[in-house]
Amino acid sequence: MKLQIQADENGRIVDSKLAVLWSVATEWLKGNHVEGCAMIKNTGITSRVKMP
Repeated sequence: MKLQIQADENGRIVDSKLAVLWSVATEWLKGNHVEGCAMIKNTGITSRVKMP
């Protein structure tokens, strides 16, 4: 699990995300071929989460 926050210049939180990477991965796997899924990297998953 990863919690990230984005704050403005005054220290006020403007965005936050909670990434549960393997939960995202399980959704990403559905409907894909096994061969393609074997090539999934953690960087591909984190880019899908769009962390601030």
